Amino acid sequence: MSNAWFFEKFELIADLPDAVSRMRELVLELAFQGRMATPATSLSESKNLVESLRTQRKILEEQRRIKRRDSTGFQEDEKPFGIPPNWDWLRLSDIGHELDQKKPVDDFTYIDVGCIESTVGQISERINVLDANTAPSRARKCVKLNTVIYSTVRPYLRNIAIVERDYLPEPIASTAFAILHPFDGVLSKYIFYWLRSTHFTNYVSAEMKGVAYPAISDQAFYNLPIPLPPLSEQRRIVAKVEELMGICDRLELEQGDRETSQRVLVRSSLQRFSEEASVKNLGYLFHGSYTVSPSDLRKTILTLAVQGKLVPQD
Repeated sequence: MSNAWFFEKFELIADLPDAVSRMRELVLELAFQGRMATPATSLSESKNLVESLRTQRKILEEQRRIKRRDSTGFQEDEKPFGIPPNWDWLRLSDIGHELDQKKPVDDFTYIDVGCIESTVGQISERINVLDANTAPSRARKCVKLNTVIYSTVRPYLRNIAIVERDYLPEPIASTAFAILHPFDGVLSKYIFYWLRSTHFTNYVSAEMKGVAYPAISDQAFYNLPIPLPPLSEQRRIVAKVEELMGICDRLELEQGDRETSQRVLVRSSLQRFSEEASVKNLGYLFHGSYTVSPSDLRKTILTLAVQGKLVPQD
């Protein structure tokens, strides 16, 4: 997908209040349908990757270093949508694994759901170091560099992040997270963007249980699908997604600046009309460069009415 195509599509919805968020969703939708970059790998490369992932899981399970999880393949009618022929539909348990759980015995860096900045998908800099004696009962899950963490409680809030640095003291995450540490051949960033996509959020919504605190179980989470291309294509897709997400960030900033300017103009036009309810000042309320909301206009007119400013006074 070219940048010119991106801006062409954005122009079609630019005036909508959620235009940028819709473009972010479109970027991820196209990325995971294989329409973000031209496939440049063979079927054999994809097959080799899948075999490598299965071998890595088998070895770690036999060594009892990770929890055993059975994985079932996809029948043709089970595949959520079409992907390029050199991609594969896999389960999350096929492309990554959990790490150990432990009860803290020394000081540790605690990663709780509240530490996630969900809008950008990052772990906050304001993270807490706790003493083992005051450790919450939920502080149990081990994580390390490149681990992807996904909050299974109220997952629609998208509290998702990658552990992008080595923490000292050692990091321990809340049991509210599902832990997914990628096998060799799978990029953490690729997983991260898939978990933030509307496609994946819809799958999660179908598996949630509970009303007050809806959540998805770890078992259901690891059984969910992911469309996986070979590693070289993962890199190209992540690079393109990040380029377009950067453009979205700039568009959002520009849109925010425009909205701020428009709010100032709206307030000024309402103030001008309040001071003098003339035909000339009425024209400012229907200016083409900004929009006065009906509710604001109604309030202004009612205020002028009770102040006796709408008709000549005798």
